[in-house]
Amino acid sequence: MYVKMLLKLSEIWSLIQSTHRELSIFKMRLFVTIILIGFITVAKSQTLHLSMGLEKTAPRCLYGGGLTFETKGKWGLGAFYQTGILNQGKESGELNDAFYGVLFQIPLAKSQKIDFFATARLGMVNENFFVVVPGLETRIKTWRKLSTTFGMGYRVGYPSIGLKLSHPIL
Repeated sequence: MYVKMLLKLSEIWSLIQSTHRELSIFKMRLFVTIILIGFITVAKSQTLHLSMGLEKTAPRCLYGGGLTFETKGKWGLGAFYQTGILNQGKESGELNDAFYGVLFQIPLAKSQKIDFFATARLGMVNENFFVVVPGLETRIKTWRKLSTTFGMGYRVGYPSIGLKLSHPIL
């Protein structure tokens, strides 16, 4: 009787293992499919914008850059990095307030020469605090492949203004 029970348990165990392998294969296929869809979406995006800019917040001035994928409908997803210089540390060149993270852009109005966006920057400040910065941007095509972007946002409890130059690299 114990032998039959052990054989039955071993059959159940082998069934569980085969099911687990099938689920692992399914999860791997699902993961690969999601990654491929992501790459196809990125490959179909119209442009990849490289930007450099300045932002004036209440306590200080920040500078940095970003990289944004922009679809044909002008929706954008990207990454950014900003840092500032302390007023007391100007002589020493001491950097502070590193702010980096993800950028989302949603078109509000668009044309050939001027575009208006609602933006959200989500990221970490000084590797300690998670920050969400909502904003509005106006991008003006100033030259063939160069755009100037004027932005305003709400950061550190105060309004901020910014200026960026961006260039499509794809």
